[in-house]
Amino acid sequence: MNRIMPLNYIRTSHVVIYGIMMILVLIKQKLLQKHPKAIYLLGISIIYFLTAVIQSYLTAFANAYTDFAIYYSLAATIVLFAGIMLYKYPHVLYEFQSKYFSNSLTKNDKKRIAKKLEKFKNETSFFLNNKANLTELSVLIGEKKHHLSQVLSEQMNSSFSDYVNITRIQYAQNLLLNPAYENVKIIAIAFESGFNNNVTFNKAFVKFTGNTPHKFRKENSII
Repeated sequence: MNRIMPLNYIRTSHVVIYGIMMILVLIKQKLLQKHPKAIYLLGISIIYFLTAVIQSYLTAFANAYTDFAIYYSLAATIVLFAGIMLYKYPHVLYEFQSKYFSNSLTKNDKKRIAKKLEKFKNETSFFLNNKANLTELSVLIGEKKHHLSQVLSEQMNSSFSDYVNITRIQYAQNLLLNPAYENVKIIAIAFESGFNNNVTFNKAFVKFTGNTPHKFRKENSII
């Protein structure tokens, strides 16, 4: 018992620390407002805290190790039930999050912001700036930052970084096809398109076009 008691308290502290860390991530990143699966993290955090309470109670008041059997059986049953529910009925959690944690954007709001975003992209060179970020974008177009994230995710099926990179790659493609840039090095085109280095540029180019910039230029060059 002299060994088991301290180990139980260490285990309880370990669980509490994990729960606190997950709650801090949820708050700092505002995941409940912008990530559909954040509700899973919240659920795990709650389970961790409940586990810590039960472990502390049993450690302090259990008469024998067998008293822990009920706790372990109950915990295993809850995890099994939760796993089945999440696997078979994932929409239940999404509906719960939508009702209690959503940003209250209507379909019309999402469409309006999406059009506004596309218009801003076509009329400015904001995304070609290698320091472009979501906070600055939200200020420039007059929309809340988390609303932009929600529209990008739900309306455009994209993240901010992917949206920026797609815009830059499209711009780079036009430069690579432009006869005036025929002798311009690819690294120069990468910089002009908003990328910080050739490696990032190549990875993004391959991801969205399936070709390297060099191969794209070669296949589309006018003979």
